[in-house]
Amino acid sequence: MSTRELGVAPLSTLTTPPDEFIYLAHEVGFEFVGLRVIPVTPHEPQYDLSPGSKLHRKVTQALADTGLQVKDAEFILLNGTDQRTEWMTAFERAASLGARTLTVAVGITDMAKTAEIVAEMVEAGKEFGITPAIEPISYQGVNNLDQAKQLAATGSLILPDTLHL
Repeated sequence: MSTRELGVAPLSTLTTPPDEFIYLAHEVGFEFVGLRVIPVTPHEPQYDLSPGSKLHRKVTQALADTGLQVKDAEFILLNGTDQRTEWMTAFERAASLGARTLTVAVGITDMAKTAEIVAEMVEAGKEFGITPAIEPISYQGVNNLDQAKQLAATGSLILPDTLHL
């Protein structure tokens, strides 16, 4: 009989600082957390999780205190522009916290261009031990599991989230 771990995503309480989020997740009984390592919008709290920052040290301490792990990091919304600097920053921060995946949503509809970008991300993520995970979102360019499956041919993963499907 296999057991499954239960984790919680940062969007559950986005205004809670990540170190406090980890302690709360542990208190409630979750076995792992996801963390937003870069801001997605200018309207959300801007948490500096760069390695060496004060908050990064607090998060690392919270992980040590609770024994929780960061399984995934959030997220990049691909918009068709050159976002390499942004995803390299996300990879670095995610890896420094032990994450193994980076959630990727896709706002563009050109599947060939998207596949090229995701393939570049997959290759770049190897340096950090991070694999992009495509999350189809009903109102974005990649909005169903079939499209995500096509992108998985690049080496990415698929992250089905019933809230967004």
